[in-house]
Amino acid sequence: MFARGRRPEASLLRVGEHIAQMTRHHSDLFGYQQWYLFDSIWATSHPDLAQSLLRYANHWDPLAD
Repeated sequence: MFARGRRPEASLLRVGEHIAQMTRHHSDLFGYQQWYLFDSIWATSHPDLAQSLLRYANHWDPLAD
């Protein structure tokens, strides 16, 4: 039931030295889920982006306090 509408072949996975990114097709209704896994080395090199991704993970509305 939960797998209905999923298209695994539409999903993407990219792996770097200190970051992994995945876009997983969830369904035609909900589209894609985005996942980011990164370590402190990557976060130190990209502080604004790392902070933005962590904020997005904890709160879906970027304009809310």
